[in-house]
Amino acid sequence: MTSREGGLVQWPYGEGAIVPVVTLEGLKPGELVFDGEIARNLYLGKITQVGRSGDCQLNPQLKLPTDAIPWCAAPTARETTFNFTDYLSKASSDWKTKVGSGTAVEWPAALAPAQ
Repeated sequence: MTSREGGLVQWPYGEGAIVPVVTLEGLKPGELVFDGEIARNLYLGKITQVGRSGDCQLNPQLKLPTDAIPWCAAPTARETTFNFTDYLSKASSDWKTKVGSGTAVEWPAALAPAQ
């Protein structure tokens, strides 16, 4: 929707980003790189330990620990959840059939939000 007044045009606009947050001791912000395939496998619960998959190939300069990944996810329905799960559904047929998209989804067991 736009409005015109005095020769000016105005339209509503919003912008934001959805990013996974990683906290590893000794890791600087922006230092870890992972791609869509790793993201999908992380969120499907297929990757359960840091440093045990293709993330090492993308980050050969880093010495990644082999610790289990502690997860947290928003326990309530949110638009951010919809946007993120919609991306994962479009990027992965596996995610689309197993989890799907929505403001509230049945997260894989490894990612189930704490109540």
